[in-house]
Amino acid sequence: MKKNDKNINNIKKFLKYVCKNNKKKICISAIFVILVTVFDLYLPLLLKKIIDKGIMEKDINILLRFVVIYFLFQLMSILIEFILNYIYSLMRNSIAIKIRLKILKHISDLSGNYYTNKKTGNVLSIIQSDIDAIERLDAELVFSLVKDSFTAIAALYFMIRLQLDLFLLVVVLQLLLFLLQRIFTKKIHANISKIRKEYGEITNVVQEYVLNIMSVVISKSRKFFISDYIKRERKMIYKNIKTDMLYSGNISVAIAINSAITMILYGYGGYKIISGNLTLGTLLAFQSYSAMLLGPCMSIVNANNRIQQAKVSVDRVYSLLDEKSEITDIKDSI
Repeated sequence: MKKNDKNINNIKKFLKYVCKNNKKKICISAIFVILVTVFDLYLPLLLKKIIDKGIMEKDINILLRFVVIYFLFQLMSILIEFILNYIYSLMRNSIAIKIRLKILKHISDLSGNYYTNKKTGNVLSIIQSDIDAIERLDAELVFSLVKDSFTAIAALYFMIRLQLDLFLLVVVLQLLLFLLQRIFTKKIHANISKIRKEYGEITNVVQEYVLNIMSVVISKSRKFFISDYIKRERKMIYKNIKTDMLYSGNISVAIAINSAITMILYGYGGYKIISGNLTLGTLLAFQSYSAMLLGPCMSIVNANNRIQQAKVSVDRVYSLLDEKSEITDIKDSI
């Protein structure tokens, strides 16, 4: 079996385990996700009616009616998102604890040969860093992908229907932003992967130092350990600074392009309003759907990067759990 196929199988195995242990929570989450998506997509159309039917036509009854409806929809959306975040957090933390307990039980059954060939710092890194990395590879990610895909398609439809020429202008810049952020995201995650690997090596150095402190003192080799530790920490600092700069660059590019999109919307859209070819409500609704198109597209890219990054951690977790133990009577498996 190829390594990539093995990684995919491990991810499927992990997601299956998550679903098996959270059936009720997943069903409730699915209903809430559908509701919040419908609410969010309808809000720009309500905004259009508030401005065009209420404010522009000076109809106080229509204005108050749609303002109340808009507020209630927004309130319901916020409340549902809050509940969803609680459910997701509950699932993540319970799964992380269960896997850590499973690993702790499993490593106590491994033979001495395993620890002879493997450094315990790597085991600690798996228990902490790798499980932290796969913690968010759960039902939330699946629901987010479905919601973001549907939202992006629906936003695309409403933008074309509301104003085709504005859509063509905005979508070019959004595609540029999408591509640039994808490049930044790849570089960021590549750097994070290196940092995680370096962290495991530093953990090994510290562990060896602590466990062999008496030998270090007697042999007067403390300077060697300290020097090795400082070199590794300097590399970590460099990688962390580089990652921070990539994050900063990514945000700066996003702000610049989003500013350009806003200026195009208000500049060209304002010209069309003055010319009588566009209403203010339509322009603001279009802008809302424009944000709805870009946000989900970026979320889909980031979700894919999270999956790619988690592959390594999932494989490391299962490589440990798949190690044959001396005590074979282990009932539950993930």
